[in-house]
Amino acid sequence: MNRSSVKSSHSSELTFFSYAKEDRQRVLEVYRQLRAEGLDAWIDVEDLLPGQDWELEILSKISCSLRTCLPLTKLREQAGLHSERDLTCS
Repeated sequence: MNRSSVKSSHSSELTFFSYAKEDRQRVLEVYRQLRAEGLDAWIDVEDLLPGQDWELEILSKISCSLRTCLPLTKLREQAGLHSERDLTCS
């Protein structure tokens, strides 16, 4: 299922998912549950299309999202994945 199959009345209702690669399966479960409930959510592995500028697309989704899901696991902190967190908190 991709983003185009679930339409939201407001793009600000979007939930953006950011995660460490090692946490992907757990994060995908939450993403899929939200989508199954009809909520608008975006995650790169499901919604980023071939040929899209991934950095531009991610920045766009961060800026228009109402919520951001940032699982703060030891893996994420060890990997130093702070850039998306910093963008969403600014």
